[in-house]
Amino acid sequence: MIERIDNVLEQLPEAIKQAHARIIRKEKAANEEKILSLYEPDANVIVRGKPEAEIEFGNSLLVV
Repeated sequence: MIERIDNVLEQLPEAIKQAHARIIRKEKAANEEKILSLYEPDANVIVRGKPEAEIEFGNSLLVV
C-alpha cells in the first residue's frame, strides 16, 4: 500500500503541470507524454468514436 501511495506522490508534480498546461493554457501534448492514469502506467488513449465518449483511456483487449 505504501509503495502505491509513493508512486502516486512521485507523479503528482508532473500531473499538476500537465493539467495546468492542458486545461488553463489549452496546450496540446503528445499522447506519449501524457500521464493518463496515476495507478495504471500502461494505460493508452483509445479512440472509439462513441457519441458519449469520443476518447477513452485504458487498455484494449482483442479476443479471437
